[in-house]
Amino acid sequence: MSDKILFMLSRIQHVLSSHVKQKLKNKGIALSPGQIGILLALENRRETTMGELSMTLKMDNAAASRLVDKLEKQGLVERFINPDDRRQIKIRLTESGLGQAGITRQ
Repeated sequence: MSDKILFMLSRIQHVLSSHVKQKLKNKGIALSPGQIGILLALENRRETTMGELSMTLKMDNAAASRLVDKLEKQGLVERFINPDDRRQIKIRLTESGLGQAGITRQ
């Protein structure tokens, strides 16, 4: 792919992302599109591992972990040790997170 096409795609992605963030802000939703993606993914599954979450959202583990950190600080998700495999950390929605996921779908 040529550099010009890559540059144009990058600009389109930036404009689209800015537009979505503004629409969310106008609705009073103080979450990023990535954070909303995590809430909606967890809404369907209720709980998952970081690896499964990363694969579902097609993002690397570090990016998913940063987003989960922010959601955890807001009380929307929580991490816990998998009782079946104590080496594994799982993530689940809190009641507040479930409510916020419902708001973002509207």
